[in-house]
Formats: sequence, C-alpha cells, structure tokens
Amino acid sequence: MDNLLVTPNGDLALVECKLWRNPEARREVVAQIIDYAKELAGWTYETLQNAIGRTKSLDGSGENQLQSLYELVSAKGETDEVSFHDNVSRNLKRGPARVNNFETVGERI
Repeated sequence: MDNLLVTPNGDLALVECKLWRNPEARREVVAQIIDYAKELAGWTYETLQNAIGRTKSLDGSGENQLQSLYELVSAKGETDEVSFHDNVSRNLKRGPARVNNFETVGERI
C-alpha cells in the first residue's frame, strides 16, 4: 500500500500510485486496493498504531515514528481521542465494503 490516509474524523482512504502510462494500471490498482482493504478489515486500532510505530519519521532523521495516530492526525484538536479511536476502529472493520471510498492516483513521469 502506498498511502493510508486518516482524517481527524477517523475516515480512512487507501491511495495506490501507478505510472500513468501503465496500460494494466487500472485492473492492478483495483485488485491491489481490494486486497489491502480486505487485509485492513482484520486490523484493530492497536494493530494500525503498531504499524505506524514501525514507520520512519517524515523529518528525514531515519528514526521510527514515536507519535500516536491520534497525535499525528489531531494537531488542531478537531476531535476527541475516544471518538477518533472508535471511528477508526469502525472504519477498519468495514473493509472491502467501503471500496467506493478508495482513490486511484496516476503519476505523470
């Protein structure tokens, strides 16, 4: 999975990037997104938090990410932590039934 986006409301979006010129991109991307959504449907909030903890910081230091998912997403205090946790958990469980919310992005190189 290229990117998993999480909104302050706990909504989830998968983004898979492929080369614009790739003629098989559409089928491959749709299949990959369905596979990723199916995998995420088995995750808990804690599983997602652990996966984030294994990622590298965006500041270029190469250090592992230390902030919680809630801290990363709620910088402006738009939601409380309990509601955020509940919404992310509910959206993870929805899995492939929410395929219509996933985006396919083409890169122009």
